[in-house]
Amino acid sequence: MKKQDMIKTLHLAVLLILSSICLFFVFTDTALSHEIAINPKVKLVFSLIWITLGISFLFLFLDFLFLRNYKKDFHQLHHAAHSDSMTGIANRYSCDGIIQKYYDSILPDYLGCIMLEITNLSDINHLKGRRHGDMLLREFAKILDHCSKNLCFVGRNGGNKFLAIFEQVESHSFSLFLEQLEQEISLHNQKYPQLAIQYSYGTSFQHQDEVTTIMQLIALANRRIS
Repeated sequence: MKKQDMIKTLHLAVLLILSSICLFFVFTDTALSHEIAINPKVKLVFSLIWITLGISFLFLFLDFLFLRNYKKDFHQLHHAAHSDSMTGIANRYSCDGIIQKYYDSILPDYLGCIMLEITNLSDINHLKGRRHGDMLLREFAKILDHCSKNLCFVGRNGGNKFLAIFEQVESHSFSLFLEQLEQEISLHNQKYPQLAIQYSYGTSFQHQDEVTTIMQLIALANRRIS
């Protein structure tokens, strides 16, 4: 995509430069201007050249419009494919993508995982209805997304469980993420007591737990949910 943009931009720049040079000679060379004006064949050739340049500019402009719309559609499709339709954060497909990244490789130091679970989702669904349960999911996901900025990957791993992966970062990022999460959940519960979020989590650290695969890391965090 970037390569196409560069080629089109270079093409446009070359056309502009050559056109400017031609115009410079036409307007500064009196004899040339006179020859174009009095000689029908020269005038015809000159006109055809400028018509060709004009058509080239038009098609380049249309190409730029097409590429812009294509990139917009691509980003929309990419977002739809990788985002959870319920919560808007990364979906199970995106979670599988980051797992696949480390699936057959040695885990780097400080790679870590947090598995999170909304523990009162079934109660909310039963007592208040599925609509309120969906609202609870969306609110929790929004809070997770905000707390994860510049710290980790967060995605919905299915149902009421969410996955956070910390890649090659210091372990204090875990504490920062969890502190922010606790603060924002507390603020949410004070503001919306009728839609209070209850959650549990489990953590695992590659350098502490000495796991060898990404699946072991995630499974260990999942078992530690309390």
